[in-house]
Amino acid sequence: MRFFPAIMLFVTLCLISGCNSSRTIQVAIPQTPIAEDTATVVLFYQPTPTQNPLVTYEIFINDELVGDLLAEEPWQLELTPGKHTIEGRSTGLRSTVLSVNLKAGSINYFRVKQEYSTFLSDTIYVEPSPPITGYIMVSHR
Repeated sequence: MRFFPAIMLFVTLCLISGCNSSRTIQVAIPQTPIAEDTATVVLFYQPTPTQNPLVTYEIFINDELVGDLLAEEPWQLELTPGKHTIEGRSTGLRSTVLSVNLKAGSINYFRVKQEYSTFLSDTIYVEPSPPITGYIMVSHR
């Protein structure tokens, strides 16, 4: 019983402070091409304040799974010049396929985003983006 006041103080402080590990971070986006004879693709997911920054999206290039994209970890990929398809997927969501024609020596930026719908299921889009150096987000990791 003699530790009860100390425990109550700790619980109260945690409740007041929110007791979470969220912090604001700067996410850097790669800016240099990987090689002059290939195309560089930069994929990123920049969550809005109402979106969950911990969501991951499966990324498919030419119908092959490349991996899971996180908001805190933009990708820089090297692809052969020419036509490719890029798609983001997540369980229970619709997805769209973006067709692109990439040129050697180019840097191509693509944003993965989720669009919310009232009557249909939400949709994941991969869309071309102007060059971006980074973004600020709230991290919960």
